[in-house]
Amino acid sequence: MRVPPEILKRLGECRILAPRLMEGLPRAGIQRSRRPGEGLEFHHYRPYMAGDNLRHLDWRLYGRGGGLAVRVQTPDAPGRFALLLDASASMGYQGEHSPCSKWSYALLLAACLGWVAARQGEQLGLFPYQQGLREEAGNHLSFEMLCARLDVLEGRAANRGNPDAALPACGDFLAGRGIAFWISDFLEGEEQLAFRLRTLRASCSGVYAIQVLDEDEIQLPFPEARLFQDPEQEGREVAALAPLARKDYQHRLQEHQARIHSIFQEEEIPLATLITREDPGTALGNFLASSGECPPSALHAR
Repeated sequence: MRVPPEILKRLGECRILAPRLMEGLPRAGIQRSRRPGEGLEFHHYRPYMAGDNLRHLDWRLYGRGGGLAVRVQTPDAPGRFALLLDASASMGYQGEHSPCSKWSYALLLAACLGWVAARQGEQLGLFPYQQGLREEAGNHLSFEMLCARLDVLEGRAANRGNPDAALPACGDFLAGRGIAFWISDFLEGEEQLAFRLRTLRASCSGVYAIQVLDEDEIQLPFPEARLFQDPEQEGREVAALAPLARKDYQHRLQEHQARIHSIFQEEEIPLATLITREDPGTALGNFLASSGECPPSALHAR
C-alpha cells in the first residue's frame, strides 16, 4: 500500500504515545526513551577500567566495600504497536458519493499509523479479524511488511467480525508494554465492548480507537424506497421508504453513538469518529493532537 506523500507530510511531526498518565511524569503519554544512551536498564557489573566514565561507577557498591565497579546498562527493548482491524462485511460499505469503502479507508489509516509508529522505532503488529480470516495477521513487522499485508487485505472485508479471536494474539504481542489502535465501525458488539476494551487495555500501556463511518450511514440520503440488506447476516433484508424511515433511523443511530462514546469515556480510552470523505492526514493529526502528542504546527504543513 502506497500512502500519498502529502498525507504523510501532515503527520511528519506526530508521535503515538500511551494516552494515559504514568506515575511521576508531567503529562499524559510519556514513555521511556528508546534512543541509544537513554532509557537504559541495568544488566550487570564489571570492574572499573581506566578511561571509564566516572558517572557509571556505583558509589554505593564502593561504599559497602565492593570495590570500584561500573554498571553495564542496555537500552530498553523496542516498543510495540498493534493494529486491531475490523474486517467484517459492514466495513466494506461504500456510499454513492464516498471516495472509497470504509475498509479501504481503515487500511489507509492503518498504513499512516504504522508509518508514524515505525519512525519511532516501534515493532509493528497487524491483527485483522473476521470469520475465517487469520493468515494476514503478523507481528514484529517492518513498515514495508505491514504495507504488503495491507495490500493483500484490500477488498477482503466480508462475513461477520468477532474480535475475540484476535484479542489474545494482540495481547501476547503487546506483552504489557505496547500501544494498541482499534479501527472499526463499532456498529455491533455493543454489549461486549466494555469487556473487550478492558481486556485489550490490560495487555498494553495504552489504547486508542477509531470509528470509521460512511456519510450515507449517518444521513440516509436516499430519496426513494430501498431494500436494505444486512451484509453480515445472509437473507436479512428490510424494505423501507427512506424519507419516512430517516428520522427514526437517525434517532436510533444517535442513541447508539451516545452509548458507544459513553463506554469509551468510562474506560478512559480516546475515540475518534472519522468519515471516509475526511483527509486521513488531517483527521489523524487532529486526533493525536487532542492527546497532546502532535504539535499544532504539524497540522498545517502542506
